Amino acid sequence: MILQRDLPVVIWGEAVTETPVSVTATWLKEATSAISDDTGRWKITLDPASLPGPHTIEIQSGSEQVTISDILFGEVWVASGQSNMEMPLAGEVWDFPIYDAEQHISEADNPNIRMFMIEKTTQTEPSDIILGTWQKATPENAREFSAAGYFFAKRIHETLDVPVGIINASRSATAIESWTPEANLKRVGVAYDYGMPDDLEPAFPSGLYNGMIYPLRHYAIKGVIWYQGESNVSWSQAYR
Repeated sequence: MILQRDLPVVIWGEAVTETPVSVTATWLKEATSAISDDTGRWKITLDPASLPGPHTIEIQSGSEQVTISDILFGEVWVASGQSNMEMPLAGEVWDFPIYDAEQHISEADNPNIRMFMIEKTTQTEPSDIILGTWQKATPENAREFSAAGYFFAKRIHETLDVPVGIINASRSATAIESWTPEANLKRVGVAYDYGMPDDLEPAFPSGLYNGMIYPLRHYAIKGVIWYQGESNVSWSQAYR
C-alpha cells in the first residue's frame, strides 16, 4: 500500500477487549503499544518514514499477528463521485469509449502507482468496515480502475517523482446527498428524507458516506478529487 508522507500514520483495528496491541514498523526503532477498549477497538499513531521504502508493519496481539509488507510512502488521494469518476480506463465500449484506451492500458505498468478500489456499499449508519485491496498499477489492474483516478495518479507521480496511492470511492448514478453526512445535510437545510428517483436506490442520503467515506477517516491523505455527474439535474433548485 501507499502511506501519506510527512503526516502521522494511524493504524487501527479490533482485538480481544482490553488486551495489549503492539505495532512494529521497520522505519522506527521501537514498537508502539496500546490497549484495546471495552469494545475491542484500538488505534495507534506512528511517525512517518523519512524514506519512501519499501517498509513493513507487524501488528501483534496475543497469539495473533498481521504483517503488512511492501509499504511505500508518497502521496495518497481519494477519488470520489459518480459515473464520471467510476468510468474505467477501458471505457464502456457500447457507449462511452476512452480515447486510445488500449495504448494507455498497455503502458499502465508502474509499481509506484497503487490503486485501492472500495467495494460499493451503502449503510444506514456510519461503518468501520471497508472492503478492497491495494493493487499495483499493471495493465490488468488498471483496465477496470477509474480512468480519471488513474490519469490523476499518473500525473502526480510524473510531476513529483514519488509513489502515489489512489483510493477509488465512486458509484455511478448517485447524488451528492448520498456522499454527505446526515448532520451536514440538515445544517444546509436539505431534508434527510429528500425524495429520490427509484433508479437511484439504494444510494439514499448519507448512505455512501456511511459505507465508503467514513471508514477512511483515520487514513492520512493529501486530498480528494471529485467528479460529479448530472443524474439529479432536475433537483437543481435545491442546490441553491
